[in-house]
Amino acid sequence: MNRFLVTAVSAVLFLTVAPAFGETITGASRIIDGDSLEVAGQKIDLQGIDAPELEQTCSWPKKEIDCGLIAKSALMDLTAGASVICDVEGLGESGNALGVCRAAGYDIAEGMAHTGWAMATEDAPSRYKKAMLGAQNAGRALWRGRFTSPWVWRANQEEAVK
Repeated sequence: MNRFLVTAVSAVLFLTVAPAFGETITGASRIIDGDSLEVAGQKIDLQGIDAPELEQTCSWPKKEIDCGLIAKSALMDLTAGASVICDVEGLGESGNALGVCRAAGYDIAEGMAHTGWAMATEDAPSRYKKAMLGAQNAGRALWRGRFTSPWVWRANQEEAVK
């Protein structure tokens, strides 16, 4: 097959599979980790938050916890039994759609910040930052002990591989 045809077919497949900016995706969800999920076959990263990676651990008083797995469970709790509605805002760094998602009318990224299992990003809406500050002040979840910010943890993992 010639290179032009392969490129054209790949572009068509990408355009038909990747959600468009402003598109709304609705359906049951499958949780991938603490800040990403799959809805109607589309992988979506939650805009405005960053949660610990699945392999990441955190230090709580007197014990080490699997905070990445617990963050995933927290997102599962926020979406359990609800149809999820995601408004696609663009593409994330991972290549997944980047969106604002709701379950039963509730902004799940804001919920993750409120419960303390995700951090609001620098570009997050102020309500996410306020929710995270509330979790921090109350000592909820991540804020109960010591942890490495997810973006720093990822950078350290990449550096260790080099």
